[in-house]
Amino acid sequence: VVLVVLACGPAPRVQARPPAARAPLPRAAASASRPPAPGSRTPLLTATQRRRMEQLVSVFENGTPELQYGYVEELGDGRGYTVGRGFTTATGDALAVVSDFVAQEPSAHLAAFLPELRRLAETRSPDTRGLRAAGFPEAWRRSAGNPRFRAALDAEVERSSLRPALAHARRVG
Repeated sequence: VVLVVLACGPAPRVQARPPAARAPLPRAAASASRPPAPGSRTPLLTATQRRRMEQLVSVFENGTPELQYGYVEELGDGRGYTVGRGFTTATGDALAVVSDFVAQEPSAHLAAFLPELRRLAETRSPDTRGLRAAGFPEAWRRSAGNPRFRAALDAEVERSSLRPALAHARRVG
């Protein structure tokens, strides 16, 4: 992601702020076509740079510049299902997305998968049999049109990828 950020062109000069300790993001995460929400920790990117960066990542993740919120595939890479914007069921980031979404929308279809997602993340297991049998891929795809679900995916991208990449970019200049 750092290379993608750097490839987006020069960023505007901003005053450096002390790093925040994994502060929660606003519930309405920025979309690919708008600047980050107030309080966002991504001041080094313009809205255009952010959109380009997200499109480049999407090309490498899904073969298209369109963000694929409903993507679900078992790649056989030892990380279980790869879903949405590159999260996986074995590493815990898919669990983080679903947990955030369900906290906002407790009746969401994906709520039923939290125990299995938690088990897979805790054991770092690539096993998808339980999720497949219970209809996880279909539930994920159905959720993809929900703005709160998309915001949960966008927030996890910011928290787990974008903020660390920008911090690294600041350190290396």
